[in-house]
Amino acid sequence: MAFPIKICTICTEKFELKPDKVPFDFPEVVASFAPRAFLASAPLHDDNFEVFGVRDCMTAAQPVYELLGAKDKMAANYPDCGHDFPAEARKVAYDWLDRWLK
Repeated sequence: MAFPIKICTICTEKFELKPDKVPFDFPEVVASFAPRAFLASAPLHDDNFEVFGVRDCMTAAQPVYELLGAKDKMAANYPDCGHDFPAEARKVAYDWLDRWLK
C-alpha cells in the first residue's frame, strides 16, 4: 500500500514516512467512515501527498461502502493542480457537501 501523506508531521517525524511503522492503515481509516459520505480531494501534482496512495486507499475502502449499500457516498476528485484548492475543486466539494449535508 502506498503511503499517501508526505507532509503530515507525525508521519514524517515519528514514523519517518515508513508505512510499516504507522500503527494504522489509511484504507481502514477511510473505510471506517462508511456508510457516511466521504470525498477525497487529491490534486494530481501535489508535492505533499502521493495521489496514487489516495487512489489505492479509495480502491481498498470501496468494498466496505458497497457492503453497506453506500457506494454513492464515497468519491474522489483529482484536480489537475499542485497543492491547491482551486475554484473547480471547491465547486466539487461544495456540491458534495450540499448533497450529503442537507
